[in-house]
Amino acid sequence: MIEIDDPLSAYSVFPGPILLLAGPGTGKTYQIEKRILFLFSELNADPEEISVITFTTAAAMSMRSRLANKSKEAGVEKCPSIINTMHSLGNSIIGEFPDFFGLPNDYSVLANQEFKTVLMNDAARIVGIETGICNAVENCRTKGNCREDGSDTCNVCRAYRSILRSSGYVDYDDLIFLACRLLKEREDFATHFRKKTRFLLIDEYQDINEAQCNFIRLLSKDQEDGLFAVGDDDQSIYSFRGGDPKYIKGFESYFDQNPRIGRLSVSWRCPEHIALGARSVVENYCPDRAEKPPLTISADISINEKIIIHNLPSEIYESNTVANICEAAVKGNKSAIVLIPNKRYLPYIRKTFLKKGIRYIYKTEPAKEGLTRYESLMQWHLNPNDNAVTRYLLHLITNNFDDLVGALPLGEEGKNNRRTELSEYWANIWKEVDEERNYYEIFAKRAAIGEGYLIEKEIMSGCIEPIKNLMDSSKVGKRDNLSEFLHRTGQAVAPGVTPKGFLREIEEWRIDKTISGLGGSYLPVEIFNLPSSKGLEADIVCVIGMSEGIFPQDGDDIEEKARLFYVAMTRAKQKLHLFSCRTRSGGVTFSKASYGLKPSRYIDSIPQQHKEIEYRKPVKK
Repeated sequence: MIEIDDPLSAYSVFPGPILLLAGPGTGKTYQIEKRILFLFSELNADPEEISVITFTTAAAMSMRSRLANKSKEAGVEKCPSIINTMHSLGNSIIGEFPDFFGLPNDYSVLANQEFKTVLMNDAARIVGIETGICNAVENCRTKGNCREDGSDTCNVCRAYRSILRSSGYVDYDDLIFLACRLLKEREDFATHFRKKTRFLLIDEYQDINEAQCNFIRLLSKDQEDGLFAVGDDDQSIYSFRGGDPKYIKGFESYFDQNPRIGRLSVSWRCPEHIALGARSVVENYCPDRAEKPPLTISADISINEKIIIHNLPSEIYESNTVANICEAAVKGNKSAIVLIPNKRYLPYIRKTFLKKGIRYIYKTEPAKEGLTRYESLMQWHLNPNDNAVTRYLLHLITNNFDDLVGALPLGEEGKNNRRTELSEYWANIWKEVDEERNYYEIFAKRAAIGEGYLIEKEIMSGCIEPIKNLMDSSKVGKRDNLSEFLHRTGQAVAPGVTPKGFLREIEEWRIDKTISGLGGSYLPVEIFNLPSSKGLEADIVCVIGMSEGIFPQDGDDIEEKARLFYVAMTRAKQKLHLFSCRTRSGGVTFSKASYGLKPSRYIDSIPQQHKEIEYRKPVKK
């Protein structure tokens, strides 16, 4: 690769392909915006020739909003026509020719993970392979490296795709796979569509997988000079979505033309102690990271306070300390973010914030198991001909309606064995689904016959028909009908393990959705799960759960967790607070070692000159 002499002007370098390695707060979004304006003003590019790929929908919306004004400054009346996520762009390509894939015009995208698992397990059963193989199938699809090699994994994947297509569905992985297939097999369409990607800009390049790398190569075929990618392998944190930093570290090996590379080195966000303290973590734990220049700090940053390490006795002490820090921040007209490992760490903080009257917004949705299941029930009611939704409804009944399942004429004894037998039974119905017969039609006809199909008959009469009648009834609004509906649907879809659990889910949803609407002139504190921290910044940042055994946990990818910690730390513009509790409840850690916890190894790797430790003893009663 050819090094760009002046990385700050990388946006004006042409031809490409160009890779700009840009660490946190070094101005990568600025470079993308300047690149677009450069294409308009210097290369006379048409907005219809420019496509921008972002990692999240929020990033795409934000960029479109900013460019709307800056494009006018360059004398252009509109933004690039395509500013999308990778999956959204793939979806738009598939939508041009859905019939090419045997899909209806109104095909759906499968997003529910439990739903997806049910269909994939069915696929394994159809081809006669143990369902344990589905982990390998899912991993292969997530990484985007599917191979048609005739293996058991491929056979299950093929059966899974067949189930999806027969139901008019694609999943998120398909959005890339199928778009690549169309670009490969329909050269007329590929040539037409590449006019829209003559100048292709890609943000967060470190988070792509193999299929997405292939997608980018197909979009930039014969016009790699217009490719401009921005990313940072130190911020590659999405391996669970298939992201792999090897594609940014080996950028030059994936393109025919000799790439140019720029490396931004000035931090415009983080002060010195935070920036250098965070970098030390990835330097210690990520030995194969791409070469970076020495980090310098913008002269515009005047604040430079050390990272505060809070070593605290308990979660109660922690939640009060966090609340005090955030309250002082917002009352001082500063922004504040709290980052937590997952939602189990939220209750103490939520309770303390509510007690102190601190407004907050929790930006990662709670897992609404019950509400999501009710939504699926409504989907089925609106369209019982949806094969996949019908199958999912039967899965919910099978796994939750204990009394009904116990009474079915099955050969196996014991709840789990009977459920396994039923799952295999439902999977075999897929073999009869075709263009003439949908899943529900086959099921309903069997139930109507009765003889030889007692399982279908019992489930239809004992569960599905009563629920359908209650939903169809004109009396559905009356209280007696509603109580029966709640009873029957509760048996069928089990919205929560216990009544308290279901009500707690609704309460969490209500609080987290409405708390920001409370009165007050101060900014709300924003709370995010750690993997959602990419792209954020705030004056004050608090990071919770930084104890060994929690972060990282046993079995974690040590390098990726180091990168995640690095991302979390570099959200801070002024002050960074890291929290380690010596004691946490087992219900939070799910670990026997919930007492005598020590600070995370990542905290230990921060040089002493960049941190200050505050050790607090329990308050004596």
